Amino acid sequence: MRVGVVESDPSWARLVADTLSESGHFCHLFDNGRDFVRHLSWNAFDLTIIDIDFSGVPGLDLIDWVRHEARSWVLVLALTESSTETEVSAILDVGADDVMCKPFTTKAMMSRVNAMTRRMNSSISNDDEIYDGFRFIKSTESIIRNGVEFNLTSKEFHLALTMFKRMSQPLSRAFLLESVWGRDPNLPTRTLDAHISRIRQKLALTPERGYRISPVYSLGYRLDAVRVGNEYPI
Repeated sequence: MRVGVVESDPSWARLVADTLSESGHFCHLFDNGRDFVRHLSWNAFDLTIIDIDFSGVPGLDLIDWVRHEARSWVLVLALTESSTETEVSAILDVGADDVMCKPFTTKAMMSRVNAMTRRMNSSISNDDEIYDGFRFIKSTESIIRNGVEFNLTSKEFHLALTMFKRMSQPLSRAFLLESVWGRDPNLPTRTLDAHISRIRQKLALTPERGYRISPVYSLGYRLDAVRVGNEYPI
C-alpha cells in the first residue's frame, strides 16, 4: 500500500515509517498537514496515518478534509495521546477508520494496519469498471468500448485504469510508477513516457476524440476529458 504519515514528532515518524517500509509498504512522511494536503492534490494514498495532536492544520479538520474533499476511499488511522472515550469517539465520528493511543508498540500498529488492509481488500470488487464508456475487464485485463476490444499489455491496462480512475487529477511520475510497476521500480526514465504514448495511441485519447493526456511540468501526467465543439463525444 501507499501510506501517507502525518507526524510532527521525528522519532515517532521514523518509527512508523521504518516499520511500514520493512513490511513492504510505500511510506511518505509529512511533518505538517499543509504539505500533506498539497501532496495529496497530485498523488494518492491507500492509507493515511495522522497524528491529530501535531501543530498546523488541526488533526480533526485534516481527517475531515481527507474523508470528504480528497479521497473518500482512503483508510485513515488516527494517532493520539488522549485515551478518553470522548476524544476517541470524536475522532471516529469525523471519519477515521481506527484510532491508536500513544504510546503503542510497532507490533500493535502493524496488527491494526493489516486488519485495515484486509477490510479494504475484501471490499474491492473484481467486477468490471466503466469510465466514459470504456469498460475495464479486470479478469482478462482488456478494455472494450462501443463493442471494440483494445489490445493492451498488462502494464498498459493498469496504467490506463489508474489514469481514468483519477480523471483530471495531476499524477506524479512516482505515483504512476509505484502504482503500476511496484516498489522502487528499476526502470529507464523513458519507460513511463513510452507507455503513456502507447495508451494514448491505442485508446485514441486525443482532443479530437474528446481526451487529452498532458504532461505536467516537473511532476507527471494528467488525463482530461475535453469538448469537441459544444459536446463531449460519446
